[in-house]
Amino acid sequence: MTGRRRPRTSSLVGGAVALLAVSVVVLAALAGSAPPRLTAATPGDGARLAQAPGTVTLTFSGQLDARDTHASVVDLASGRRINDATRVDGTTVRLPITAARAGEYRTAYHVTLVDGRELTGQLGFAVTAGGGAPDPAAASAPSPGTGSGLHRHGAVDGLSGVLIGVDVLVMAGLLLFALTRRRARRSTGRWAYRP
Repeated sequence: MTGRRRPRTSSLVGGAVALLAVSVVVLAALAGSAPPRLTAATPGDGARLAQAPGTVTLTFSGQLDARDTHASVVDLASGRRINDATRVDGTTVRLPITAARAGEYRTAYHVTLVDGRELTGQLGFAVTAGGGAPDPAAASAPSPGTGSGLHRHGAVDGLSGVLIGVDVLVMAGLLLFALTRRRARRSTGRWAYRP
């Protein structure tokens, strides 16, 4: 009779091992995903331009959800928005500028990637009155502080991933213990030797 129980126990152990393997793969995928970021901006943060750009372009590290992506360019002196409708194409946001004069401008964005992660940030640039040459380095690169308002809804950080993994292991162990313990009680009651 003990030969019948071993296949069940080994199948439970096999199931627990399979559950553990799947959990490790899922946790590794969640923990290994890179956070979204702004990879390029034209004009870049801190750029000083001789004339106003026709379009502000923001490029991100992942595919954007056009429905939940918002951006605007604001004239800091008047507080007015100076761009037409935001255009989203893949990883790029384009903001056509309607009217800009010499002054300071702020580009603010709140983007949502197709996987649900969000990123917010802002960039500043200036249009000079005298026509000084634009700074080529600042014209296309985001600053290190850009995108500091990172939201990662649904993402798992390293510590949370480890804790979830430990929880899965504990639950699998408790389930295995409960199932084998219940079967042991049943078998002891039915097939116990009675002289």
